[in-house]
Amino acid sequence: MIGAVSSQTICTYVISTIGSLAICTNMVGTVSSQTICTYVISAIGSLTILTHSVSTISSQTICTYVISAISSLRVVSRVGVRRTAFSDNGGIEQVAGIDGRKSESA
Repeated sequence: MIGAVSSQTICTYVISTIGSLAICTNMVGTVSSQTICTYVISAIGSLTILTHSVSTISSQTICTYVISAISSLRVVSRVGVRRTAFSDNGGIEQVAGIDGRKSESA
């Protein structure tokens, strides 16, 4: 189901403006510019993919997994934690380094 398409080139897979689009029951509310072959979407107003909802994306490149701006995003990743504490001799002791081993600096 495609509600409104103002300009479409099928062979090059470039769609300039889509008002409403549903692909495999995945609803896209508004797309201002889309290039399908290179998987670059410049602006999306509302997007739901596999029941995962993204409220606002200003710029997105899917193949390189680069997202420039998202209003709300939760990313689960492992981040190294560094903690510093003062030792008795007045220097700064690094309790946990980036690699998890203890390191000291005067």
